[in-house]
Amino acid sequence: MPAESFPSSSPPSVLGPLVSVVIPCCGMREYTKLLIPSLLKHTRPPYELLFLDVGSLDGTAEYLEGLAAGLPNVRIEVARAATDLDISATVKDLFSRIRGEFVVLLNNDTVVTNGWLNQLIGLASMSPTIGSGAFGPKTIVCRYRRPPGGRIEAILANSPA
Repeated sequence: MPAESFPSSSPPSVLGPLVSVVIPCCGMREYTKLLIPSLLKHTRPPYELLFLDVGSLDGTAEYLEGLAAGLPNVRIEVARAATDLDISATVKDLFSRIRGEFVVLLNNDTVVTNGWLNQLIGLASMSPTIGSGAFGPKTIVCRYRRPPGGRIEAILANSPA
């Protein structure tokens, strides 16, 4: 399998606390391949990426291996659960590897935009009550379409809030 090239990251220069971005993947490599460039472009350092790969059979595991090898300046950890029965132990193992002051759970079918992480961290830092809860960015409706035999195209539109 030829090595893939991954976009170089030129994220915003605003620094802050280390953030661990946890990304569950259960196949759907196409979605993960849309997520990664947006993360590299729009995520400010320092951050680490931790993937939970659950039984992917579509090349996701190989893609994630190539991603880790292709981005030596980003800490990337991949934990694999061969089946649903392995998820609990694999999640426990993955969470033991987290180094960040903040943890963001980000689905692999997400595309992030400019400033997304600073906004989340800013909100979490406002008070201990907010920082200990769960919250997320504004939802953007993202529809994917694939013409027969063609490439996936992402169509982004702001959702009604």
